[in-house]
Amino acid sequence: MFNDKHFLVFISVLAFTTKLLFFALFLKNNPCMLEFDSSHYHKIALQIATGNGISTESGAPQFYRVPGYPIFLALCYKCFEANPIYAILFQILLSIFIAWLIFFLSLTIFPCQKKVAQFAALVACFDIGYLIFPGLVFTETLFVLFFTIFLILFLQNLNLFFCKSKSKQSLIQLFAAGVFLGIACLIRQVVPAMICVSIFLLLFTQKRLRALATFISGFLLATGWWLVRNYLLTGYIFFGTLSGPHFLNHAAVRLEMGQHNISHEQAQNNVYQKFNDLCQKHELELCRPLQEIEKSLIAEKLTLNMYIERPMITIKLWTTNILKSAFGLYSSELLFVDSGGSLPPYDNNRGLNTIVKRFLLPDVSNKWIIPVIYFEIFLLLFLLIGFFMFCASIFVNFNNLCVAFKAFPFIFAVLFITLACG
Repeated sequence: MFNDKHFLVFISVLAFTTKLLFFALFLKNNPCMLEFDSSHYHKIALQIATGNGISTESGAPQFYRVPGYPIFLALCYKCFEANPIYAILFQILLSIFIAWLIFFLSLTIFPCQKKVAQFAALVACFDIGYLIFPGLVFTETLFVLFFTIFLILFLQNLNLFFCKSKSKQSLIQLFAAGVFLGIACLIRQVVPAMICVSIFLLLFTQKRLRALATFISGFLLATGWWLVRNYLLTGYIFFGTLSGPHFLNHAAVRLEMGQHNISHEQAQNNVYQKFNDLCQKHELELCRPLQEIEKSLIAEKLTLNMYIERPMITIKLWTTNILKSAFGLYSSELLFVDSGGSLPPYDNNRGLNTIVKRFLLPDVSNKWIIPVIYFEIFLLLFLLIGFFMFCASIFVNFNNLCVAFKAFPFIFAVLFITLACG
């Protein structure tokens, strides 16, 4: 039987081998390597690496994306070359620690079940999401690393007053948890949901005020520089302006499509006409052009009003996106790459049958994608069975109920932030 050190070495070699082989087979010649979101990160990183700061290509301050991932890319570009392949290879190397962290997270949640932790780490070596995203210029890998460290530190020190705990609350570790959540929030813009969940759970601890103050202090230490920078440049405190266009393009447009049964292009034109009219109205009132953050806030408010005005379509859209987030396959990214960047059409008549056929009978150039899809379906079913068995156990096992109380709010928060786009 392996001891922990031998097991972690074994997991490291296995994880690195599987990720490198996966990259060579499916992602090495990716025609979309620097398209869409990846293009944004790459361009900002080039500006940072050349000494122009966190700015756009024109040299203006950049507010659209949070800075964590572009800074990571810029460091890679400075150390190697301004070539995303080198950054991806380094990212693959870093990603082997995801399996380690899952091992330690499992032991944090279930301290006496080392075999479960080893099995979870082993599964992580073959999880399709953890194989795909290290090979892309995306934030997921870096975010998972920092967010998982946050979860380990946070859950270790979450001594709920109604649950027995052998560990003592460490304010130093809780401060560190705040720091790591702050870094994670500078990589992906998930601030409101994760902070609200963390504060909610800390309210159930015995020394709640000290815990809250310590945790929030750590969070602000990591994020304060970015918030101050944005305030000094705009007069507003915010993390990024991605949320406005995100809600406008993925939620408001879909609501317009559903309300009037029109094409995506028509709905987009209608929504942006409303948005532009609102922006012009505010500019006339202020007697100046709107800042990027102000436009983002208008887009958010417009989407919120559309949510309220169209409750049935909103519920349908939210339900669809939650199900998409919970049961969607990461293999869709492989289909996207294989097709050269072709996305499924936005169509009101695109039903479940079409979606199922896309995965069960895929039209692909690289035939190795087909067994990957079927393996992911099998793995997803396996994980879902385990999850629902655990849900059933909380009614007969108080310890599992305590675990659920700690873990489920984070699960719900992750699903909640995908309401606009699954």
